[in-house]
Amino acid sequence: MKLKLKEIMTRLDLTGSFNLILLGEEESPEFPFDEIGDIISNITFVAEGSRGEEVIRKKLPQAAIIRGDDPACIDHLKIRSDGQGYDVVIVWDSHPAAVRLALGAAAPFGEVYFCYTPRGKVNVDLHSTINYKSLRILAKC
Repeated sequence: MKLKLKEIMTRLDLTGSFNLILLGEEESPEFPFDEIGDIISNITFVAEGSRGEEVIRKKLPQAAIIRGDDPACIDHLKIRSDGQGYDVVIVWDSHPAAVRLALGAAAPFGEVYFCYTPRGKVNVDLHSTINYKSLRILAKC
């Protein structure tokens, strides 16, 4: 069972902070774009591949999109969040690299929501990502 976006959005105030959604190429057709509503200006999307980017552009033409396969992806994320990181990171992706990117992009005391079980093993340094930043992690599989 996946973590539902509506569950996340009803629990959080996404209107006044930097928010990031990592969207997988295979998972993007299932993303509930209609639930984004008026908070689109506070969200940055990271699209895995050109297909993921296409889906976002078609559904939300005004969305800020960064390609996950862009070598400067991390730099772009830092610029978009004024170097502070993202208060809320929603991972709508099952690729192991998305887990590492999400933990790295989250702001100190941020919240990371995993909506899919990662495909394969994920190697992360728990001390430097979760403990050091005091992140709150929620996953539902």
